[in-house]
Amino acid sequence: FIVVGLLANYFTLAYELSRPYVHYAILLAIIFMVLSERKLKNMLGALAIIVLSGLFGVITLGSSIISQQNILFPILSGMFGISTIIISMKDKSRLPKQTDNENLKLSTRNILKSILLGSVAGVIVGFLPAIGVSQAATMVQYLGGMGEARSFLVSMSGIGTSNEIFSLLSLYLVGNPRSGASVAISQILQPTFNDILLFSGVIIFTAGISSMLTLYLGKRIPKLMVRLDYTKLSLAILAGITAMVFLVTGIAGLLVALTSTSIGLLCASIEAKRGNCMGVLLVPSLLFFSGLNPIVMSALGL
Repeated sequence: FIVVGLLANYFTLAYELSRPYVHYAILLAIIFMVLSERKLKNMLGALAIIVLSGLFGVITLGSSIISQQNILFPILSGMFGISTIIISMKDKSRLPKQTDNENLKLSTRNILKSILLGSVAGVIVGFLPAIGVSQAATMVQYLGGMGEARSFLVSMSGIGTSNEIFSLLSLYLVGNPRSGASVAISQILQPTFNDILLFSGVIIFTAGISSMLTLYLGKRIPKLMVRLDYTKLSLAILAGITAMVFLVTGIAGLLVALTSTSIGLLCASIEAKRGNCMGVLLVPSLLFFSGLNPIVMSALGL
């Protein structure tokens, strides 16, 4: 909250000054995603997935086969949802036995470091288009030297929280919603400063309630989950996602979901990070902000 509040004072100026250079930031993010693989084979695989998913994004986002309001639903459902379920069913994944362990094994210094880096990364997610939580988390993990899982989870929480708060500030300061929640708010009202304070208070309150619920339910739900038939559960979720895609976007949406699922499966088969599939948004955003979008669309006949 402190980091977000301090940066918010300069947000409007930084937002206006950075718009002509946003494509450079997106390009740097893509380069970082590739180089973070470290091994040449994995770098080439990551680059291939980014290019392939990016081309897919340019084609689908630039076409009119599906309403642009709903186009991301089949794309992301297939690329990150359906493909993951299929892989887990193929590998016959099972939930591991759950045990209680309330020892964080993290020093106060590491906790504060993770929260600070996560908050800054959350601001970056809210500030730059097409940069998602997974890309921000990868940057935090490598730049902050946080290979330990608990530190990573703390940072993820910081990213999510600061991103939501910053998206509200973005809506208020420059009229640009940066999250699903802020988009919903913008369709209901034009928030004032008092509204932002109210929403921030609601975030703090609900965060406290959800933390207590997590501590309570987190010890009980896993014990119930291990009793479920994981294959049947996966099939039910797969059927539900497919049905929703069809109801919202029709046959064309199913074809888009099938294609995006194939890209997600390819990403897993070459052992590339799933976050590289975000090229589906990064590449179109890069072309848009660099002014190359009309040239590429014309070359593709769209």
